[in-house]
Amino acid sequence: MVNAWKVAGVLFLVCSAVLIAALASNINTYYVKEIDVYETETLAEYCSDWGMGYRYEQCYQIEQDRYMIVAGLLASLGLAASCFSASREVEHRSETKTDGENADV
Repeated sequence: MVNAWKVAGVLFLVCSAVLIAALASNINTYYVKEIDVYETETLAEYCSDWGMGYRYEQCYQIEQDRYMIVAGLLASLGLAASCFSASREVEHRSETKTDGENADV
């Protein structure tokens, strides 16, 4: 049972690593990468120039993707912490039970 909790925790950590990479890519695309559209330097500047037009919907989608990535990252880190905590609790209970059985003998 302990191994199952540890495996689940590792899987959530791998998920967190993938989400960190996705977040870094999103931030790089939006704030860092230079574009040559209407003489703006970054996509963030391009989106702020357009206001509420059609292009704003595309910018809005990129921003919303970032929020979803952050939410997924926080959830996966929390679940990883919970899995490792449950793993330690199961180990502690099994050690206590084993020690109690040895004391009776």
